[in-house]
Amino acid sequence: MRVRNNGPPISNLEILDALPPNTRLVGGSNLVLTSLDRGETRTFPYSVEAVMFGMYRIGPIRMRASDLGRYRALEKTRDSRTTLWVYPDIRYVSKIAISPHRPRNWPGETTARRPGTGIDYYGVKEYSSGDSLRRVNWKASSRSPEILINQFLDEAGGDILVVLDARTVSEVGAPPDSLLTHATRASAAIAYRLLRDRNRVGLIGMGGNLVTVHPGFGKGQFEKILVSLLMLKTGDGWSMENLSSLLSLHFSRYTQIVLVSPMMDDKSSEAVVRSSAAGYSIIVVSPSPMGVAGDVGSRETPEVRIAEELVRLRRQAQLSSLRRYCAVVDWQTSRPLGDAIYRLVEPRLR
Repeated sequence: MRVRNNGPPISNLEILDALPPNTRLVGGSNLVLTSLDRGETRTFPYSVEAVMFGMYRIGPIRMRASDLGRYRALEKTRDSRTTLWVYPDIRYVSKIAISPHRPRNWPGETTARRPGTGIDYYGVKEYSSGDSLRRVNWKASSRSPEILINQFLDEAGGDILVVLDARTVSEVGAPPDSLLTHATRASAAIAYRLLRDRNRVGLIGMGGNLVTVHPGFGKGQFEKILVSLLMLKTGDGWSMENLSSLLSLHFSRYTQIVLVSPMMDDKSSEAVVRSSAAGYSIIVVSPSPMGVAGDVGSRETPEVRIAEELVRLRRQAQLSSLRRYCAVVDWQTSRPLGDAIYRLVEPRLR
């Protein structure tokens, strides 16, 4: 804080820079007691740390000036605020089998079923003007009256949309170890890896508000996705019932949908079924609520064990029914996300 006194001298001045919840001091103090002469400027540094990622507004600044005997005092509040953006701490996903449903016409990392400039063998064709002589298949050409050259599969990118379910029913546990926290980090990690694979990646976040980022490329696109994730609020302002309508209005059926949701109710399952029936290819990444809810009492009692078993069986039945419409990743949050996606999604795509 930098404070300048443009008025008469102040004997006692109390300054408080209000801190938002989920932040704590790690150095200095946001509450100071000082004195200022006319025209004097003083700086009061302090350090603050956020408990978890999010958008924080520091301020306003409250000031109270009084005389030496504290018989008279004047209080004022200055609406001076600082926005602090704290990005989620994500881990790089080294193994991921998510790829666009239908590759487009720009270079990428997805093997398309058409000839191009990749490295996987596709077939042979007759030599034509402009073809590279390095691709001549001499063995096949010796048995043919024409010169034959090798063709390889094309490697292209596509459109991928990450959809994050941030409704109240998805908020299991307490931050910073809640289910929605893990889902947000997973969405950011998936978007980062898919952008690295030269895909166009977008975002839809549905909760207390709606955030949308249309598909794009590069580092700037990842920054937009991170900022949108921080602006997403938990709540029930937007229902999953609106998902198929949003997709049909703004995104083509060539877009691969990656839904990150714990699938805690029937509305999320119905949204997946309707979107799949509309022609969209969907991959569900579902962080498991088991082990995230924290200590709910003595887990050694028969009642608690029976309740946990019922929740587990209901979840398995729900995910099994969804596998008729899309690929499903049952992600245990205690395990790396990349291992879960690589093991469960890759056999379907292959």
